[in-house]
Amino acid sequence: MHTSHFSNNEYADWLRCYTWDVVGSVSYSNSYSELAARKSMDKLYKRLSRQYYSSEVIFFYVSELNPSGDGWHNHFIFGSQGEVPFSEVKSLIENTLRADKFGNKSLTKIEPYRSNEYFIGYIVKKLHIAKDGYDFRSNYY
Repeated sequence: MHTSHFSNNEYADWLRCYTWDVVGSVSYSNSYSELAARKSMDKLYKRLSRQYYSSEVIFFYVSELNPSGDGWHNHFIFGSQGEVPFSEVKSLIENTLRADKFGNKSLTKIEPYRSNEYFIGYIVKKLHIAKDGYDFRSNYY
C-alpha cells in the first residue's frame, strides 16, 4: 500500500500505529538492482504470510541505494497478531534471504522490535527518493 500523499514523518507515524514484532536489514554480497531488492522483500513477505497464515500479518519494507552507489539494500519490519517466537521468525527470515539462485549471499541483521527506538523513523527517511522502493503488505486487507 503506497500512501504517496504522506510525508516521511507522517508515514512513520502511521506505521507506529501498528503492533510490530521484528525489525531487520539486509545487504547483499553482490550489487542488487532496485528491482532485485524489491523482489527479495516480496519473496520474504510471501514466505512469512504462508508460514503464519492463521494470523494477521503485516510487513513493511524499503529498498535503499547503498551509500557507495553500487547496489541496493533493504530494511523491513514484520508484525503478527499471533504468538510468534522471535527465534523462529529470525530463522525463517535468514533462511529465506540466505542466497539467491545465483549464489548471491545476504547479510542480515534481525532484532526484536522496540517501540522506544528510532527504527521506523530511520527506515522511512528516504521514501521521497525511492518512490517505488517501498511497500506495506498485509494478509488482512
